[in-house]
Amino acid sequence: MVDPRTAQNLRQWENKPSLRAVYQDLYRKMAGECLPGATLEIGGGSRNFKRYRNDVVTSDVVCAPWLDLVADAEALPFKAGVFSNIVMFDVLHHIEFPRTFFAEAQRVLRW
Repeated sequence: MVDPRTAQNLRQWENKPSLRAVYQDLYRKMAGECLPGATLEIGGGSRNFKRYRNDVVTSDVVCAPWLDLVADAEALPFKAGVFSNIVMFDVLHHIEFPRTFFAEAQRVLRW
């Protein structure tokens, strides 16, 4: 089952070539800046970033069959230091407690 908001976002993606072009350029740039190693994508409901890197764990707070997990960015279900990168696009304003998220991001990133 796909969350209705996610389904709507996917329809917009499919129906707007100019939107796809902008996002694809940004995803390519993000992928090019990633360090070697595993990458966690927060808010990956659109399933787009994984097309640019195959070592991505996709997550979102809503369920979709293509996601690797459903998780809250403020309480990530990973051991410390397991990711080389965390990426997200158009997500931060959805996170209720950004400081909590940044502490979690620091915890799961490999330093």
